[in-house]
Amino acid sequence: MNVVFDGKFAAGIGFLDNFRTGRIGRPKAAALARWLSIHHTQEASLLAARIAALDDVSPCAWDELCTERAERGRLSITRLNDLAIVGFAHTKAEMAVRLRLGEEFCLRFDSPHQGHAFAMQCVRGAWHVLPLSPTCSIVSISKGIVTLPRDEQDGTVIPLADHEDGGKVGFIMAVSISPFPDDLIDRLAIDGAFDRPTLDGIARSIAASDNVALHEANALII
Repeated sequence: MNVVFDGKFAAGIGFLDNFRTGRIGRPKAAALARWLSIHHTQEASLLAARIAALDDVSPCAWDELCTERAERGRLSITRLNDLAIVGFAHTKAEMAVRLRLGEEFCLRFDSPHQGHAFAMQCVRGAWHVLPLSPTCSIVSISKGIVTLPRDEQDGTVIPLADHEDGGKVGFIMAVSISPFPDDLIDRLAIDGAFDRPTLDGIARSIAASDNVALHEANALII
């Protein structure tokens, strides 16, 4: 950081944690942007394109669907070390779980019935599929407490971890009593971030079904 800021700014206590979560003053941000544009031109160009895409803040059908239908309380973020600890359900459902960068965690879902589920995660404003098993995005779930992702062959929990981005990460789990329609499954079968038309298509498919429920949880990774 001394090289980037040329000794003009002092890094105080908690600077890196603040930096990872996007809390950085404008003078420091401007100095960092200038340094990247000179020393890492290609990366700076890609970053500028990502930032420009965030300028379009108008809600899409997917955002509106999540706002209207996503429930809180049944889906939670659990540190891998806490899997054996029993606690009260539905407490502090509105709060984002704080995790350290690289800390292993998983999703825990209190399922009201058996059925089928897939999950999506939002990182830096972009939505991606979160595979719930090594072989497929959609898994079968039983009634009761379900821990995901997992190996469907032996039930072993597969830990998640963020080693790079940090910041707020949103999770949505879609749960259905009946199998998901083919058009929805096809839209989930992509690599990388969803574009808006695909997200809107997913939203329309879910909105057309009375059997699909959405569940939400958030994590703050620092």
